[in-house]
Amino acid sequence: MFLPSRVVIIDDNLTHIDGLLNALRSHQIDAHAVHFKEETGVDGLNFPGMRVLFIDLHLVTGAGVGAGGNNDFAVLASILDQIVDVDSGPYILILWTQHPDQFEGLNAYLDQLQDNSLDVRKKPVATFSLRKGDYINVVSGDVLPDSNLPNDVMERMTANPQMKALFSWEADVSAAMDATLRSIIDLVPGDQRTTEDFGPALGKVLFRLSQAGAGKDRAFEDPRSSVNRVLVPVLADRISEHDPEGASSEYWNEALVEDPARSAPVAVQAAINSAIHVSSATSVHSKPIRPVDLGAVVDLPFEPTDENLIASFGINSELIRSNKLFGVENDAEWENCRLVLVQVGASCDHAQPNDGPLMYLLGIEWPFTEGAGDHNLRENKSIKKKLLECRTPTLLVGDPPRPGKISVFLNLGMAATREEAEGWHARYRFRDELISYITQEYARHISRPGIVSL
Repeated sequence: MFLPSRVVIIDDNLTHIDGLLNALRSHQIDAHAVHFKEETGVDGLNFPGMRVLFIDLHLVTGAGVGAGGNNDFAVLASILDQIVDVDSGPYILILWTQHPDQFEGLNAYLDQLQDNSLDVRKKPVATFSLRKGDYINVVSGDVLPDSNLPNDVMERMTANPQMKALFSWEADVSAAMDATLRSIIDLVPGDQRTTEDFGPALGKVLFRLSQAGAGKDRAFEDPRSSVNRVLVPVLADRISEHDPEGASSEYWNEALVEDPARSAPVAVQAAINSAIHVSSATSVHSKPIRPVDLGAVVDLPFEPTDENLIASFGINSELIRSNKLFGVENDAEWENCRLVLVQVGASCDHAQPNDGPLMYLLGIEWPFTEGAGDHNLRENKSIKKKLLECRTPTLLVGDPPRPGKISVFLNLGMAATREEAEGWHARYRFRDELISYITQEYARHISRPGIVSL
């Protein structure tokens, strides 16, 4: 429930730990310290949310940085492998040592490590060294009067303009969270802010927020999700508003590196579009995607035999593959495609579900032809797109993922009750913007005007 420490210290010398803690606390910066012992190491320790890691280089007696041995570096890399959470954000590594001259050697060692030695997601985004003796008395641990550790750390952290912009954005999010929480508390009347009355009064506010997100009779069905529907737009607005230094735009202008190519390579398009539009909920802390969620992309719940396809959609596999619909008649290319179902509907119906079945549209994941650049595997299809087909932007599709698209067919829908669909397997979920676009295309298709005439 409590947010983890953003600053972590690992050292085998308690005096040096106390000195560093005092130097940080004098500037109102809290940190989590680990007294490293050779017999226990860092077993069982993990630090999600870590942004700054102070670590001594010489933690194991007799390790040393021998010629070609790099033993101290190997110990440090092993520690990183154990304590860094791959689902956490970026962090800065500060070599906290009396031997800053070995900093370049550590950088070179970490850079050459392959993924099988240290997952690239566990590597620091920046590394620099600070000499202990410049900030504390290494014998007594007293903070040196003329030192300013936080300023020196911040100066090095923000030397990278890209990380400076991202850390600034994280600070905006943190301030926005505070403001959002305050706006909720402010809904409790002043005369009810007593020790006895405050809890129940706040509970009633949360109940009303859940009603707003889910409907008057559904507040208790999934209160976390329904309150999120109310608060997330408020949080997003607060993030946009917050700029305490009035310099956010300047940070971002400095952070961008212009690419001379007007269009991004296909692989880059696919990766960025997937990050924007697709949720895979792969983190161990993520709420699993349910097949009844709006935008859920689920495996076909039956074998794609002609009998099953005709029963569900009124068409067989030959018609799906023909130029009348999908347009892939090559067997080798078709093997790379996957039939899926996409759950569509209005966001308000998902937030405040009514009785009745859910609507799923037939979709096909199709990767681009290997080596064909940004050309899809259906050369004729890229020229004449049918009105019945809604295509996603370029995404990462298939196993293993590679650039491609997902075609959703607006005339091929099937209904399923929530009870039936709950047993299906969801692969991922389209986020709000993309599923709203697909749903709007579906609504336009089924409501398109037309007349008959002679």
